Amino acid sequence: MKKRILLTILLVLFPTLVLASTNTKSRDGLANYGVTKYEVTDSNKSYVLNTPYVEASEKIYDFSEILNEEEEQQILEEIKEFSEKTDFDLVILTKEYEYTRDSQNEEYATDFYDFNDFGKNGVLFFRNTNSSDPYFDLYSFGEAQLYFYDTRLSNILDDIYDYIHEGHYYEGIHELIQELSSYYDSGKLDNYFVDPDGMLRDKSKYYLDKDGHLKRVYNYAGAAIPAAIISLIISALVVSGMVKKNKMIRLATDAAVYTDHESINLTVNKDELVNSVTNRTYIPPSDSGSGGGGHSSSMGHSGGGHSSGGGRHG
Repeated sequence: MKKRILLTILLVLFPTLVLASTNTKSRDGLANYGVTKYEVTDSNKSYVLNTPYVEASEKIYDFSEILNEEEEQQILEEIKEFSEKTDFDLVILTKEYEYTRDSQNEEYATDFYDFNDFGKNGVLFFRNTNSSDPYFDLYSFGEAQLYFYDTRLSNILDDIYDYIHEGHYYEGIHELIQELSSYYDSGKLDNYFVDPDGMLRDKSKYYLDKDGHLKRVYNYAGAAIPAAIISLIISALVVSGMVKKNKMIRLATDAAVYTDHESINLTVNKDELVNSVTNRTYIPPSDSGSGGGGHSSSMGHSGGGHSSGGGRHG
């Protein structure tokens, strides 16, 4: 009897222990629906309610169960070391998620980070195990964007592609954390300072705005002088060419002097193209492409900013 009771207890508890990182909670009755970093409004409420609410301390949310218990524990240790070193959050998210546009992956992943109680500054790796079109991407939030901006995120995705594509998830995530740590050691985009309002500013044009968007200030005044010089040179060359062309034309006081009206016989009517102007319009690649370009400071449903590695299919 005692053995049967013990077995029943183990059967009840064991799945809970193994799948603790896939447990979700209800947002009902919670202040601001459990969102701590952003205000829930009429425009984003539906996205909040459709976002799984999880225990933020677990860090690994393996809904697709791509890691075994031992691998998960090893990665948790590496995440802990990374966070202690950088003071940034690091989240691993896997899910079999249906989508028709690549941007839907980004929306799901960034909502998951923004609408759960993770740090304002952090990184999230999302693996969509969709059976017909698997996908993965890497996102950074807040000040983490200054270390892990689009180019670096894209490089990491390229480096771990074979691991993820072939299903060697532990090796791929391990490599991802190692490269994040290495890029952190390499430093930020450039030299930064905090202004009197507490905003992070970049002496060489990059900064984060109050909503966490990575911004770049262009020095139009500095660029005006070289642009003006180039414009003057081009204008001078055009005028010079026109003057030379006009010198080759012999002027007549009256064209009728040289015309024999009786001998005129128009036999050919021909149109000739004497000038052409071509307008080119850039058409961006389709949203359903394979990704790879990356982008900085896209806006999510929360209104906060984030950067992306561009995503990879496979």
